[in-house]
Amino acid sequence: MTDKKSKRIEELLEETIVHEDEEPYELPNNWAWVALDILAEEIKNGTTIKQSKTKPGIPVTRIESIQNNEIQLDRVRYIRDLDKIKNNDYYKIGDIVLSHINSIEHVGKTALIKEDYLPLIHGMNLLRIRVNNNMILPQFLQLYTRSYNFRKAVLKRIKMAVNQVSLNQKNLKQISIPIAPKNEQRRIVYKVDRLLSKINKAKELIGEAKETFELRRAAILDKAFKGELTWREENPRVESVDTLLAKINSEKKTDIKKSPNGLYELPDNWCWIDLGELICHSSYGTSAKAYKDINGLPVLRMGNIKLTGSIDLNDLKYLPFDHKDVEKYKLEEYDLLFNRTNSYELVGKSAIVEPEHAGKFTYASYLIKISLFYKKILAPYICYYINSHIGRKYLLSTVKQQVGQANINSKKLSSLPVPLPPEEEIKEINRIMKKVSAKENRIQNLLNLGTYVAELEQSILSKAFRGELNTNDPKDESAIELLKEVLKDK
Repeated sequence: MTDKKSKRIEELLEETIVHEDEEPYELPNNWAWVALDILAEEIKNGTTIKQSKTKPGIPVTRIESIQNNEIQLDRVRYIRDLDKIKNNDYYKIGDIVLSHINSIEHVGKTALIKEDYLPLIHGMNLLRIRVNNNMILPQFLQLYTRSYNFRKAVLKRIKMAVNQVSLNQKNLKQISIPIAPKNEQRRIVYKVDRLLSKINKAKELIGEAKETFELRRAAILDKAFKGELTWREENPRVESVDTLLAKINSEKKTDIKKSPNGLYELPDNWCWIDLGELICHSSYGTSAKAYKDINGLPVLRMGNIKLTGSIDLNDLKYLPFDHKDVEKYKLEEYDLLFNRTNSYELVGKSAIVEPEHAGKFTYASYLIKISLFYKKILAPYICYYINSHIGRKYLLSTVKQQVGQANINSKKLSSLPVPLPPEEEIKEINRIMKKVSAKENRIQNLLNLGTYVAELEQSILSKAFRGELNTNDPKDESAIELLKEVLKDK
């Protein structure tokens, strides 16, 4: 190589490599930071040819096509005018698709084009990155785009707009990419793929466990509130619900009116009662501003109410002990908390104040506190019922929609028809559901592993692109030499 050409390559190398003071973090000695613009042979937007929602035609990607780092072929559209399609509109194996116009949560997400996806056309609002395979493996780059460091680089360069953000090509090209020697890139891709495959399997198992448990819980509740538990077969001579009503009447000082209209047919010794007939008193919570300063009494808010009927004690805020609302809104054992305002999916969820929480919490204005007659027996039962498919279906039919929120007021809540069984059967339903809830807590510990698994994925990616997965081989030709070889042809 002539001195003149050698000098030219060194100059190009100087322009190619990210300067040390601009490096996101330190890399192994035989790695290098390089701008994406250097690694990509092409970064371009997709075709604007008219698309159809259904076949026939050639499938074309859309923003929604990228899901979980894959292309979902059930989320594509189709181009029927084949004469307008150019050769360069088609994806090739190894192309990387990047969402550059999306919500802030999803901008920058990517997928790697595989043989299974083809033929497939590159659609608009997605960038196609076609890399120089002599410098970097497309699989290596796509894995890096899934890392926290790449996402951080994307978010630094986005442009905000109404309901969406965008990342233009100029800013994308400036993002620094860690380059390992070619052989190490292969080892990293192999090792990371193997580790992430195990993580994905764990995610699937966690998801299946959650779905199975939720379906089983819903089935138990459905049978419980229709009088179809096998317990009834073993206890055919249980007393009538009228015995329970007499006890409630004694506490209420007036007679409870049975509801003539129910949601479905009940066993002979049950009856329908509007919830309002069982309520001793109810009230909305405090609207006073709560603080994170723990020197006060916690204020339960809608985020602290779980759909399973329990109270989540994370993310609490507090009222000062000397605030006038502390005594007024202090909760007692077996009070129910009903979430009157929330999203449509979450409005109406309810929780019970267990004895160990009595006197230790207040509640916010988006919650309704309900104190029932005969509450030690009725409160758990009513809480399970409100959170069941049956209770929620009725309550959601009464929702009043507002801007971005749904509301169920106390009057609508009081009109909820409740299937009331004899006291002994209520106790049995409460016992069964308490047992289910205990199992649910164990299942929840498993589901919490989902957060750990997500963190583990990022930990693996972080180590991989710092050269910390024990894949480094000092004998490999350095990334700098690799870049020099490529630059010879320029």
